[in-house]
Amino acid sequence: MKNASKETNKGDDFFSLSARCYVDMLIWFLRIYEGGKYCTFPHLIELMGQNYKHVLLIMQRYPELDVKRNTFQDAITDRAFEQLQGQIASARVPLNRFVSETLYWTLSGDDFSLQINDPQHPKIVCVGNNPTRQQVYGTTLAMLMSQLFKIINRPGMMRCGVLIDELPTIYLKGLDHLINTARQNKVAVVLGAQDKSQLVKDYDKKESDVIFNTVGNVFAGAVKGETAEGLSKSFGKFEQETRSYQESDTSEHVTISFQQRDVLPASRIEALSQGSFCGYVADEYRQKIHPKVFCGEIISDGKTTHKEEVPQVVDTTKETIMKEVRLNYKRIRNEVYNLVQKELNRPDPEPGATAASS
Repeated sequence: MKNASKETNKGDDFFSLSARCYVDMLIWFLRIYEGGKYCTFPHLIELMGQNYKHVLLIMQRYPELDVKRNTFQDAITDRAFEQLQGQIASARVPLNRFVSETLYWTLSGDDFSLQINDPQHPKIVCVGNNPTRQQVYGTTLAMLMSQLFKIINRPGMMRCGVLIDELPTIYLKGLDHLINTARQNKVAVVLGAQDKSQLVKDYDKKESDVIFNTVGNVFAGAVKGETAEGLSKSFGKFEQETRSYQESDTSEHVTISFQQRDVLPASRIEALSQGSFCGYVADEYRQKIHPKVFCGEIISDGKTTHKEEVPQVVDTTKETIMKEVRLNYKRIRNEVYNLVQKELNRPDPEPGATAASS
């Protein structure tokens, strides 16, 4: 929910908390219903789109959900339907953007595990955004990557890397936590952005500062304004010796003074040419690095070093795959509709029997 709606992340007001509680309740229902065979994100969205009165009526049959359901059941009992509709709409609206045949196809599959650093089954996962649908795909990627962060950040796994280019185009909740804690589990995080000001726009000032200040190595090209000034301050200062001479008819004086100057002034960072870069690197007690601050240039002959063709993963025509995508979309919708109808028509359990046993 926090990845789907930045407004949800800004505060914990009544409707934001209610939205998360409603989604949480539906996820738990799908998890325990018939062994969790319908527990996918598209099924969750479709279930959320059903008549909320029917959904809450079904939830009554499962005692495990009583605590989560009571928040909404009280509103029904008190006939506070406008409040209840607002609570549920707060959950529906941010997730409606995921209603798509192609997204349903992608998010309903179970082709592989997101445990990419499993020593027995290591994987490389490569995903990309679409500028024309950045808001939808960016949120989808954020949801998947947030879950990926939790899975790979475990002890005893293989070394792995998380490389994210154009970071400001995707809002990743929990990224700062991954940077802080993943080092001990041998997970390297590499982030790329045009400028820190882009992070401030999407992550707000406080969170962008946390991300920027917790990374151990910084490589920067020509940046402007506050970003250049911040880099210049982080590089530190050095003492520069200056001498002044005073001469008169009877004597001669030499004055020596020391002034602190920026190791790398902001004006120099702003004027870096293409291929030039500066930054600082982290070291460890077993291998000290000096100097830690550097400024260099990439020398390239301008020729392409290699060309690789993207392998064809699925040998099929576009018409065939789109037909499968549409059938998958209809199947998920029908499964949720049939689930609701089956539960509504199922007789109530006898007194003393549990919903699970019935």
